[in-house]
Amino acid sequence: MKELWRLVDVLLRDRETVSSEEALGRMRVASLVIIILLLGAMYGIFMGVYGMSSREVLEYRPMVSSMWKVPALFLLTLLICFPSLYVFSTLLGSRLSFLATLKALLGIVAITVTVLASFGPIVAFFSVSTENYAFMKLLNVVFFAVAGLLGVGALLMALPVFGSNCR
Repeated sequence: MKELWRLVDVLLRDRETVSSEEALGRMRVASLVIIILLLGAMYGIFMGVYGMSSREVLEYRPMVSSMWKVPALFLLTLLICFPSLYVFSTLLGSRLSFLATLKALLGIVAITVTVLASFGPIVAFFSVSTENYAFMKLLNVVFFAVAGLLGVGALLMALPVFGSNCR
């Protein structure tokens, strides 16, 4: 578990992690997927607090449902889009192997999910403080957007590793 948190810390602090082929070689796909699963599930649990607390009788199913939806959103999106992303980056001059490209994109998704998970306690606080569903929906949209923008920022910093023609 310490190795996973160390990897999260490296992803957040070291800009070279996803922009250096040498650093990508040291990362393990399984570790990145576990990080995405754990942190995505954590945010999903915080999201599910609203569904649990907004009912007359406490209901755990919205929390369990959200716990799986968030990591599934990120991993299935990557699974669907990765083949075309790999082909496009290769056509634009990337010299990264299939596995190195996958690791880079998983690292960027891990950064995005880490940012999203950091908003989890705020979502939980507002979940128990309000009954306004529209507000909670908007709050989650804003947090997903901020996490997505920071993930895209990490992708833009990693572009040199994809090849000089990608910029």
